[in-house]
Amino acid sequence: ATIGSENWIALYAWRALKTLGTPVNVTPLLEALERYQDNTWALEELPNVIAQAGVAAIDPTLQYLTNSQASELSRSLALNVLTKVVAQHPDQRAYVVEGLTTLLAEQDASLAELNGFIVTTLVSLKAVESLVVMNTAYQQGRVSEAVSGDWEDVELALGLRSERTTPRREGYAGETTIEAPSQEPVSDDISNDEVFARLQDHLDYYGTDNAIQDVAGLDGLFAAVACSPKMIMPTEWL
Repeated sequence: ATIGSENWIALYAWRALKTLGTPVNVTPLLEALERYQDNTWALEELPNVIAQAGVAAIDPTLQYLTNSQASELSRSLALNVLTKVVAQHPDQRAYVVEGLTTLLAEQDASLAELNGFIVTTLVSLKAVESLVVMNTAYQQGRVSEAVSGDWEDVELALGLRSERTTPRREGYAGETTIEAPSQEPVSDDISNDEVFARLQDHLDYYGTDNAIQDVAGLDGLFAAVACSPKMIMPTEWL
């Protein structure tokens, strides 16, 4: 999904916060993840804005991950805040890893997808100290392999093995297939939301790791080209 016209004010307010400095109380911003979980642009912006609060964002985010009233999706998105804060404050890595490891040890299989995202986050933080807890969660069936891969994937990512010894089961992470976007002509009365959705479909299907990933990035590119004090030829930016 993409941002609707009624959400432009919120989007620019978040960007202003990121520029001016995110307030210490990030709880309302974390709660906004639930409200805007179907909004591509919001989900790109909010974790960055919240992470601007730095160390002050860690405890509220860890607390939000335990909020049973919030969806697994919005809670998994909050994990992005923690990785961004650790990137800015490496000395907080151990504290964040401990908090996530404790959470993973406590949550049952009903939160398998969230647990999968927690494992993915721990792997990204190279949390070898959490190996026993992660392995136990896998053995007890509390982790969705569709999210984080199987145990051998975790070991490979952490550098604990050089190659697989067993074939992957169906449903492992990365198996999703993106459908080709529609090539049907658009009508004259197409809405902005439909235009954004069509653009996003093309970016998802034809994009690469080095390409623009979403409509927000495309908008930023066009804005930069339009605002440049010197003319940038299409041959340079197309």
